[in-house]
Amino acid sequence: RSRRIAFYTTEYTVELLAKKMREEEFVIPDYQRAFTWETPRKSKFIESLIMGLPIPFLFFWEMTNGKREVVDGSQRLRTIEEYILGGLKLSKLEELPSLSGTVFSDLPASRQLKVLNISIRGIVLNEHADDQARFDMFERINTGSLNANNAEVRRGALRGPFQLMVQDLAKSPLLAELAPVSEKSKKERIPEELVARF
Repeated sequence: RSRRIAFYTTEYTVELLAKKMREEEFVIPDYQRAFTWETPRKSKFIESLIMGLPIPFLFFWEMTNGKREVVDGSQRLRTIEEYILGGLKLSKLEELPSLSGTVFSDLPASRQLKVLNISIRGIVLNEHADDQARFDMFERINTGSLNANNAEVRRGALRGPFQLMVQDLAKSPLLAELAPVSEKSKKERIPEELVARF
């Protein structure tokens, strides 16, 4: 079984990660959650980055077209892109309060360069790995933490006709009427969890 898990490690600068996200060279697959991080969490992540704290590995799958599917790390990648290129305003920083209320372009040029040159490591599952290997990796990464809920893990690890039916039923107007949830819960796929439980 180990022969089908072919991977290699790589490193990206923050500048390159933001650029690849903007140019859609990194693909966020359907089974990944929507961009659910709120500003305080995004700010805390950027603060950690600027402080030089260790950032967890990013996980990718190398697609046959040369692009990379994001298996784990989409929230971090989208936050990096939003901060570097999208004008994310930091808020409620505990360790670097002087940066609260600022955006990336507010930093002095020398500090901007330092942030752009921060390196983050990634693991790339190569294109010869089969679909099962990719979903095994997604499931194992996300069932060992609180980052993905049951509905999100099912989307990534248990694809098929039943899961497609659950996704269709979760969009039902009747479900929205009988079991209304917040927009944030919709992004976290809570309606799919309700349908699966029913």
